[in-house]
Amino acid sequence: MKKRALHLDMRATQALVITSRLQLAIKMLQMNNLDLTAFLQQKAESNPFLQVEAPEPLSEQPLDGQERTAREKYTSYKHKEFEGPIDTSNADFDPLARVASPVSLRDHLTDQLFMAFPHPKERIIGALIIDALDYRGYIPGDTIQSVAQLTQEAPEAVEAVLRKMQQFTPVGIFASSLKESFKIQLADTQALTPVMEILIDNLELFEQGRFESLQKLCNVSIAEIRRCIHCLRVLTPYPGASFNAGPLVPRIPDVIAKNLGEGDWVLELNPETLPKILVNETYHTHVSTRTRSKEDKKFVQQNFIQAIWLKRVLDQRASTILRIAREIVCQQSDFFERGIHYLRPLTLRQVAEELNVHESTVSRVTSTKSIQTPFGVLDFKFFFSSMIHDGKDGTGRASTSVRCRVKDLIERESPTRPFSDDQLAEILFREDKIAIARRTIAKYRNGLNIPTAAQRRRLHKMTIHYTA
Repeated sequence: MKKRALHLDMRATQALVITSRLQLAIKMLQMNNLDLTAFLQQKAESNPFLQVEAPEPLSEQPLDGQERTAREKYTSYKHKEFEGPIDTSNADFDPLARVASPVSLRDHLTDQLFMAFPHPKERIIGALIIDALDYRGYIPGDTIQSVAQLTQEAPEAVEAVLRKMQQFTPVGIFASSLKESFKIQLADTQALTPVMEILIDNLELFEQGRFESLQKLCNVSIAEIRRCIHCLRVLTPYPGASFNAGPLVPRIPDVIAKNLGEGDWVLELNPETLPKILVNETYHTHVSTRTRSKEDKKFVQQNFIQAIWLKRVLDQRASTILRIAREIVCQQSDFFERGIHYLRPLTLRQVAEELNVHESTVSRVTSTKSIQTPFGVLDFKFFFSSMIHDGKDGTGRASTSVRCRVKDLIERESPTRPFSDDQLAEILFREDKIAIARRTIAKYRNGLNIPTAAQRRRLHKMTIHYTA
């Protein structure tokens, strides 16, 4: 009985090892190439037989004259002004070394923080407020309370620092809302009149085109309303986004699709992000012949087996990703050749059935990977969308392409007679044979952040009558 119990325990242990390895393989499959590199490098630190060749970092593309911002040009000019004439005859002369490096928004604000606040306590509060900024240059509404709690300072002290920081540049920074940012910008030019305050407090009426209501609230003439609207139009809604935070980092695809012409495509994993694994068998042989203790031999054997297994899993992962990518390109060949209007409806199950794999495998790959296409870097999941019935051939249309068609129709509509959702549904059925309900059109339109027909008409009326 003891021997049998021992045998059962060994079988249970073996099943547990297999399960943990399977979970690890699934985890690796779901990672993108950059996350995978970091994961393998971590494994290599504890495994003497595993070597990871990380991909070479992407080379930075220098900015040309047209891509430089006005801030960079001005800074470069000021450097030239103060440094004196440039001796281009010098053999060591490097013109790129004289171009000012772009300053991030954080550095720009931190410089102002140290100039405005000599006391360390105030600088700490200011640094926490800078950390709370989002990409627009706004702070959350609870920033004063959260910073006060972190610093154990009174909320009034934090608010005093914040009010002073709201005088920093870019003007309008550190507001908690669009309305507050507008008020800060107008106050900076001493243009925050009582009428402007009422107008900003009622921006919803402005967006809805209810100018008669605004006129009654402000108790001014139409001419004054026009002047106020002109003032609002020159303000910056997102002061943080307008500041150059440095060179843009391009999105890196996991798979690259290359067009060979005549409908032929070749797919490859991006070599600039794909890590490579090497198993050092020579070192394993060297260590194995010199290992004496039982514990050391076990350590050597387990790590060598793990290194071989990781290499095999990495190869299987690459093969699975490429198979799924090829099937996507095959299913969406019209899109790759002709654009988004020709995107077909596609489900995870269709791809899984074609490749004879589990649907969850396709889901894991498509949830985190991206592919370089003629139309930019797109997520794998972009190519999967539900079907909208198409009366032309019965195959249906992808909901993504229908959304694009709705957007195109609205962009080409008459501004004085915009299409209602019912009219858009009629046009789609008449011209494209797409049967779609009005509520579905409304859902797509809302997803595209497009106002209703009545709102679009009022916005056009605003442009004609109140900005003349």
